[in-house]
Amino acid sequence: MYLVGYKRNLMEKFSCNMNPGLALLTDWIVSSGNTALSVDRLICSLEQLHRDDIVEVVQKGQGSCF
Repeated sequence: MYLVGYKRNLMEKFSCNMNPGLALLTDWIVSSGNTALSVDRLICSLEQLHRDDIVEVVQKGQGSCF
């Protein structure tokens, strides 16, 4: 997950979580202040990882907040 700026030891912490993907996304949103720019950066990184499934979920979540 070099693309989103996490070091290996923090990624290992996420992998021990019962839902590592949710833990990672939650940490990313909370630590970034949940700004539009940070969400756009996350989406861009996920697209580079070819995780269109997660991009779709994040984008749907953005729509439900309004």
